Formats: sequence, C-alpha cells, structure tokens
Amino acid sequence: MEIKVGNFASVSSVQTPTFLDHCFLCKQKLLPGKDIYMYKGDKGFCSVECRGRQIFMDEEENLYKNNCSLSSMKPSSSSSSSSSSSSGSRHRKGTAGN
Repeated sequence: MEIKVGNFASVSSVQTPTFLDHCFLCKQKLLPGKDIYMYKGDKGFCSVECRGRQIFMDEEENLYKNNCSLSSMKPSSSSSSSSSSSSGSRHRKGTAGN
C-alpha cells in the first residue's frame, strides 16, 4: 500500500542520495544492508580503510596549501635578533652579580 500526501511520494519510494551509491574513493558499489562510513557529511565510503585514506589525502593537501602560503611570507629578522640579545643580557646579569 502506497500512501501519498499532496505531491510527496510515500516513504517506501524514497531514493537514497547518489553520493551513497558508490564509495567516494574506490568507486565500489555500496550495498544495502552494509555499513557506509561517512566523512564530511556528504562522502560515503565502503570501508574504514577507504575513509582513512581520504582523510589522509585531505590532510596532506591542507599541509601542502599551508606550507605554500607560509613559504610566500618573508621571514622577519627582528624576532631572531631580539631573542639572542635578550638571552645574552640575562647571561651578563648573572655574571655581573658574582
């Protein structure tokens, strides 16, 4: 028995979203009744291993992007010179008191 309310189809005829048809990484068909491992809300995976590989690849990509943006920044020489002068002054104060 199919129940319709207005223009909406019954719950029995609702289709699963297309992102749950195949594993996001290896493209293996995701079968009904089997576990689906989700990541970032809209990526379905067939196994913990596939999901883990995708997470690792995303982290690698983020590190690459962050390193590229950091390498474009000019290093400041003031921070290194101020740290060496402050450590030197601490040493002198300790020896002057003796």
